[in-house]
Amino acid sequence: MRTARNMALWGIAMAAPYLAIGFFWPGAFGSKLIGSGLIVLVATWATAAWLWSRGKRADQEQDERERAIFSNAARAALMTMAVVITGYYAWRFSIVGPDEPSFWLVAAGWGTFAVAYIYNRIRM
Repeated sequence: MRTARNMALWGIAMAAPYLAIGFFWPGAFGSKLIGSGLIVLVATWATAAWLWSRGKRADQEQDERERAIFSNAARAALMTMAVVITGYYAWRFSIVGPDEPSFWLVAAGWGTFAVAYIYNRIRM
């Protein structure tokens, strides 16, 4: 049951940016993001429903390796996103110049990493 709840919460977290921007951003194409957010919600909630139907058995299958598996997947995703966002910034900078606001995406990404690293370094 815990596994199903976590999956549903991850679905909300992943869909939130799409839905928030889709509903509240005044851009011409912002509303098109609502469908993407709904797709993420439907997919993750369907998975959560399936896990919920399996009950405690689904939780028991999440053994001690699950934390390491999740950590490795998160690390790979973080590095991939960092490379993609940095590449996007470099591409936009080459067109727009130093006024390019996507610099803050790169700064936020690496700033988050630095804060999380320091926090975990102190904690452990």
